[in-house]
Amino acid sequence: MLLERIARMAERSMTGDVYPPINPVEYDPEDMFLPQPRMDAKRLREYMAGQTVQLREDQKLVGFLRFDESVTSELFQRRGHGHFKELAASFYCVPFENLCTMEWQHSCGDFSYVLNHGLRGYLERIAAAMETYEDQPDRRDFLLALEEVCHGLIDWARRCGDACAAAAETAAPERAAELLRMRENCYRVPEHPARDFYEAVQSFFFVFQCLPDGLGTLDRTFAPFFGPETDREEATALLQELFIMVSGYTRYNSAHAHKSAESHFSLGGWTEEKTDGFTALSRLILEAMLALPLYRPQVSLRWTPEMPRETFAYLLDKERTDANKRIALVADPPRVKALMEIAGMPFEEAIRYTAVGCNEPSLQGGLWQGGNTCNLVRPLTEPDDVHGMLAA
Repeated sequence: MLLERIARMAERSMTGDVYPPINPVEYDPEDMFLPQPRMDAKRLREYMAGQTVQLREDQKLVGFLRFDESVTSELFQRRGHGHFKELAASFYCVPFENLCTMEWQHSCGDFSYVLNHGLRGYLERIAAAMETYEDQPDRRDFLLALEEVCHGLIDWARRCGDACAAAAETAAPERAAELLRMRENCYRVPEHPARDFYEAVQSFFFVFQCLPDGLGTLDRTFAPFFGPETDREEATALLQELFIMVSGYTRYNSAHAHKSAESHFSLGGWTEEKTDGFTALSRLILEAMLALPLYRPQVSLRWTPEMPRETFAYLLDKERTDANKRIALVADPPRVKALMEIAGMPFEEAIRYTAVGCNEPSLQGGLWQGGNTCNLVRPLTEPDDVHGMLAA
């Protein structure tokens, strides 16, 4: 049973654009004289500063943010990535020597790091790297650009907090209390580590919009902030609001509106102790997602030999009854084995894998070897043999 506010938000996301219109931003032409990464970062910060904070009566998360082509921004849609567009014009979905075909590549950010260390954690790492590369201008320019982007996101969150505080002045008492809590969240995250489940979900949403693709291993990501004192109903509603915003990032009238091959995540899998990792939080996240009448996000449920039979039966039943086909079931042993033996990862790192796109394995915090379709027969045969096989 959905809360009324969640039901309204879900309906709105399926019938209209839940994100505010983009405000065009004018940039200083002299930016062109800056090193490329510093120009991109400066304009990205100015772009965020020029956007409007949207507040609706039924939301408890804040920070809706989309980007346009005027800035080099979020990676999934390649907004402003001119070199990628040049590459795609020649190679996207075009077979190269009948050997491989370039497709879209999905990825997933390391959201856990931001939730546990905040952007201040990144700024500290950037400062340390600046000392290491003191005599290398190109690398310092890149690091200075990263630093400016972090500050731009912090500024955006604080502006969201200011908007909540202003709205609270004229709101009814109950809503005013909610807005003041939202203000507190925005002044805290994503700059600093989250302290509870609410702050963790808010921080996640702020940074997701910079890479609106894979969501990672959500049960592991939110586990440090989910304890006996966490209100289960509130946690469910916050997750559902997050999922609605994630789904709404894909425009309701786009070609992908009724497809689920975006914003994938995973649940369960092996723990470091090699026990099954499908927990009470995993179940809460799954139930929260399935209660929504949406096509996104999509989830991979990671099976392990240690999974209790009743848990496996429960997951199979959920997959069978989900009308929107958002569930995939995968086995941990072969995927973890491949990461250990082929990629050379230790077990503790290999079990952090997740799923993106159309249930493609990926690593959090970096790109994976997806986005390419290979003709496996072609390298093993002579050209004449290939033509003969195709004719047959």
